[in-house]
Amino acid sequence: PQNYLPLRQKSKRLKVDRDMEDEMDPSRKKRKAKNTEVSEGLKETVKEMLQNYVARSSEKLPFYCRVCAKQLDNEAEFLEHKKTKFHKLAVKEEQK
Repeated sequence: PQNYLPLRQKSKRLKVDRDMEDEMDPSRKKRKAKNTEVSEGLKETVKEMLQNYVARSSEKLPFYCRVCAKQLDNEAEFLEHKKTKFHKLAVKEEQK
């Protein structure tokens, strides 16, 4: 009887498969591209906002402990900081 046969379902295809089919058959309809155009006003605003921007990575922080996020004033303080229990524990935790 018919009611015991499996129902016919639409196959689920991956986006990769659909894209490959589109490349192989150029006659297929191309999907409508989303509007990704950026207005001139937005471009000018972003340009103005970033005019005086200086990347944080360009700053030189000679006695900065990245692990503890602590800025020290000189080499002696930095070396003393590295000997503290807090710093050693922080380094150990970071390595886990």
